[in-house]
Amino acid sequence: MLLNEMPRLLLDSGRRSIVPAALFAITTACGGGSTPPPNEPDDMAILQEQEEGQSNDKVLAASNAEVQRGMDALKANNFAEAERIFAQARIDAPNDAQAAHYHGVALEGLERFDEAVDSYKKAIELEPKLLASPQNLSALLQSLERYQESLSVAEAGLKVDPEDPGLLINRAYAVDLLGDPEKANPVALAAYEKALKAAPDNLNLRYYYARALAVAGDKEKALTQLSKLPLDGIEVPVVEIVAVYNQLGAFAECDQVLSTKIAEDKTVELLIYRSSCRLGNKDEKGAEADLREAVATDESSAVAHLYLARYLAKVGKKAEAKKHLDKANALKAAEK
Repeated sequence: MLLNEMPRLLLDSGRRSIVPAALFAITTACGGGSTPPPNEPDDMAILQEQEEGQSNDKVLAASNAEVQRGMDALKANNFAEAERIFAQARIDAPNDAQAAHYHGVALEGLERFDEAVDSYKKAIELEPKLLASPQNLSALLQSLERYQESLSVAEAGLKVDPEDPGLLINRAYAVDLLGDPEKANPVALAAYEKALKAAPDNLNLRYYYARALAVAGDKEKALTQLSKLPLDGIEVPVVEIVAVYNQLGAFAECDQVLSTKIAEDKTVELLIYRSSCRLGNKDEKGAEADLREAVATDESSAVAHLYLARYLAKVGKKAEAKKHLDKANALKAAEK
């Protein structure tokens, strides 16, 4: 029996993430639920590297004093001031690619996205080797759901440097997003493989590759990728990883992975996730034990009481279910 009517609630944990209703009946295909995050260079980190004298082959040191002032404003997250400075810098030096690029960064920070697109395009026109510009532009176009344009920008940049990690990542995401989320996408799989060779430590990239493999029905390769994702919830939320395990029907493997993590750090969140894997594996006793342990782990967790209540109601233990439902409601009311 699967719980397929679970509520969408915020979990009571240090990281706080969302457990979707579909957790207990995962059918989401790659690209259908969440979409790959746009990949763009960390311009603040680039600026810091420049300030400390470290080399960076994608963005040169400030081309002039005015650009440097604008970069300083960006480091201070003062996008309005940076935008003003770079707008003037572009008037004073219309052929300065850096001024155009960082003007795009400032405009993006101000959520003036169409203007940022134009600014990045101008930077690319002025200096095609300034690869931070196509990286930023292809990422921004993805966030605007302009996937074909994003792909075109990434592929044009890769003609300058075929091994650029950021552009390879953006190309993989764009190809995936342009495909049918319900069908295998061999072109996306090949793009992910190439991007991972260039950026093997990118956990988001590895996760979305695993999702694409799951859609393609390649269980063995998908499990290999999932096994390389740490369940620390920092970059890829645990719920997303569990979703792919469930999508693969790899309930036993999901149970094993979460059991290892729970042995290190038992939390309400992880216990609820493991209960979903155990339900998928038809281990109802184990699932119930997990939900009861979640309540025991944190009696003040409304979501733990609620999940246990819903489970107990499903198996006919209505009196006990009501008790936990009342407790969950009381705890939620107390939070307001």
